[in-house]
Amino acid sequence: MTSPHALKLYVDGSAFRNPGHEGGFSVFAEYPDSFGLSTLEVANGSYEETTNNRMELRACIEAFKFARKEVERLKIRHVIVVTDSHYVYSNQYRAIYWKRDNWENRDGRPVDNPDLWKEFLSLKQKVRANLEVNWQKGKTTQILNAVDKGAKQAAKGIKTTDFGFRRGKISRTKVRGGGILMFPANGQKEIIRVFKYENKAINEWKVCFELYSEEKGGFISKHFAYIRSLESLHRHGYYKASFNDNSQYPLIEILEVVTSPEKGIHLS
Repeated sequence: MTSPHALKLYVDGSAFRNPGHEGGFSVFAEYPDSFGLSTLEVANGSYEETTNNRMELRACIEAFKFARKEVERLKIRHVIVVTDSHYVYSNQYRAIYWKRDNWENRDGRPVDNPDLWKEFLSLKQKVRANLEVNWQKGKTTQILNAVDKGAKQAAKGIKTTDFGFRRGKISRTKVRGGGILMFPANGQKEIIRVFKYENKAINEWKVCFELYSEEKGGFISKHFAYIRSLESLHRHGYYKASFNDNSQYPLIEILEVVTSPEKGIHLS
């Protein structure tokens, strides 16, 4: 991080109301002192529907593209890409194995954003220099503040379509607060209400739902699992869902339409 001879590229991505209706990314370049070149924004972009993680990945990809040109033009031997995204930093080496395993993780679950990870890996190999992708907490320095601001400003610019983002229909959730957690499947049956689904792979969808508690008489938490057919799936629908027995790859095996659980539906 402190190499005085490295070209440092600071990257950031942003999505409002993540997954958002608008997102953007920014890349700032900081040249070695000996070059006598100013720090400046060298790339940005804006998308109409995307996610924060996709914008963080896109920022890295554009940084790699810029690095390829500068390495050749200025004969730079060391490039450091600085991100505040744990998602990008933590998965940069896992992605090599995801690619080998047809974009599935070790549990057989389809990974998010395979299109961008494929581009990430391809371009990273083409930078003819010692290339590192390092993590640094965001907004802790002047340049990190600048790239954060640049990403948020870019998100408000003229939009292009993020063709790799395939969002399903969305409705409002009745459960306030908290994140959407992977469902701890262990062969159980539950009453659920679907509020979002996304196409992840051929004949594979990620389904986000609220979990109903008969004991408490209401929906208590938000989860996601996977399903291989959408024939009986409808937004706002209530279902009796039968899950597999794999907490690392929760799969809805049977989905039966039911009426509102508040009307007395019980699991058999």
